[in-house]
Amino acid sequence: MAVLVFSGDCAIKNWNDRVRERMKELDLTQKDMAELLGITQGAISNYLNGTREPNMDVLANLIRELGVTADWVVLGIRNKSKAQNFNTVGVSQKFSQLSKADKFKVNNAIEILALNVDQEH
Repeated sequence: MAVLVFSGDCAIKNWNDRVRERMKELDLTQKDMAELLGITQGAISNYLNGTREPNMDVLANLIRELGVTADWVVLGIRNKSKAQNFNTVGVSQKFSQLSKADKFKVNNAIEILALNVDQEH
């Protein structure tokens, strides 16, 4: 499932593209990331290529290790001002167009975001 950014001036990207960019910024290889997360390099490759989705534990650990927020990974939102301008009507319309399986994945991602917010407060 590709999670897209629906806000203003952000380029539309998949979550795995943002993760790949952040790994590059931190000079982390797939092997490095796999070791940090305690999973195989093949699993990282599958996540980055979009052939598999990480479970909530892996995604939460990935967010922590990359030093980013769940909002940024999942939605591409870097700060609160962009979050406040986020077009919820557009998101609702896009969500309604998703398959049942993709809606399930989005709901899981939202649960991860909620857990991350709870941990930050």
